[in-house]
Amino acid sequence: MALQIVGIGDIHLRSTSSRNAERLRALDQTLQEGSRLPHLAAWILLGDVFDARSTVDDRNTLKDYLRSLAAHAPVVIVQGNHCAPGDLDIFGELSGRWPIHVVTNPRIVDVSGPTGHDLHVACLPYPHRASLVAAGTDRSEILDVGMQALQGTCRGLAAELAVARSRGGLGLFAGHVNVEGSIASNGQPSIGKELSITTEMLRMFGDVPQILGHIHLPQQIGTAHYVGSVSPCDWGETEQKRYVTVSFDDAPATPDDVVDGRYQYVIESHPLDIARMWHVEGEYSRESGFSWRVRKGPGGAVDAPPATWAGAEVRVRYQFAASERGMFEASGIREIFKDATRLEIEPIAVPDRGLRAPEVQAAKTLGDKLGAWARLNNTVTPDGVYEKLALLEHDDTGSVLAEVTAHVDILEHGQLVAVKRAA
Repeated sequence: MALQIVGIGDIHLRSTSSRNAERLRALDQTLQEGSRLPHLAAWILLGDVFDARSTVDDRNTLKDYLRSLAAHAPVVIVQGNHCAPGDLDIFGELSGRWPIHVVTNPRIVDVSGPTGHDLHVACLPYPHRASLVAAGTDRSEILDVGMQALQGTCRGLAAELAVARSRGGLGLFAGHVNVEGSIASNGQPSIGKELSITTEMLRMFGDVPQILGHIHLPQQIGTAHYVGSVSPCDWGETEQKRYVTVSFDDAPATPDDVVDGRYQYVIESHPLDIARMWHVEGEYSRESGFSWRVRKGPGGAVDAPPATWAGAEVRVRYQFAASERGMFEASGIREIFKDATRLEIEPIAVPDRGLRAPEVQAAKTLGDKLGAWARLNNTVTPDGVYEKLALLEHDDTGSVLAEVTAHVDILEHGQLVAVKRAA
């Protein structure tokens, strides 16, 4: 075995997130397993290290992790779309046994690691449309102009990589970018929402391994491999999370091998022991009780539930008739998913009361409306109700108050007289 490279997908560190502990567990597992590789040459972090603009806690966490990685091999960090401008720059100044390279613009990073091999990494950070807006590009032309610019960037980067490889060493393409036709965790294709490279652009980089971040669902598309996120970030991300290793071997290549020069390589998946986030939908009714079904993601296709909910995180979102509110205890749901690591229950009341009848709606006064309602429902209205409704509609509030006060006085006086007579 010549050398091994560890590819780590989207991390999304965020100290205030309930998911952060899972992400840190994934990083610990990757560090422990990757550092034991016999021919470790480099670590590649494929973008979205932070989930949003970082906090002090986020930066301290990443600092400690990067130093741990750099104790074993060089580190390359490709900037993703969730990392705020300037948030990663400081980490390129960290001192360690091996260097830490922070890449915020497309370029070739030359890495020489513990194995003694030269590795040329063509890095493509996330292509933001904002730069085109700032340059004055008309918004209606952003995608077309951006695609042309991105194609030119890929062509130039691929040419630089070819020149670097001609001087000796191994090549690799690492990017944080959307590829046309890639699939999100909820089963939806990513089309037309952002600047995206095509499979034709990927082929520009030749026969080198290609590993990508940005899409959370691990998959191969064209000649590239999405590593996927290290931990679920949204409900419905139920796929097995992983990191990958790219292993180059200097054994003689066969015609069936994928090769980089005289080296053949293989990209291997390594599962991460991380809780999955299941999205469960259901309905409750007084007649049939609680029925539920699992969905792969919001709006996604039906997916088979796990054999056990142990170690999983579950969100149950169920609908019930508003008229049956209070007739259903959530304890039944909690019992079904009692083994889950975390459970969120979201009841949704569905209005089921009939709308006001046209006859009632057309009536002008409260009395007329009550009369229309009584006729529709074959109901007899008690004596005196219409007079009371007329009082409620009285325009002179002073008169209404006076009449009510007088009525109360009569009631109290009558009660007082009755008490005296009883005595």
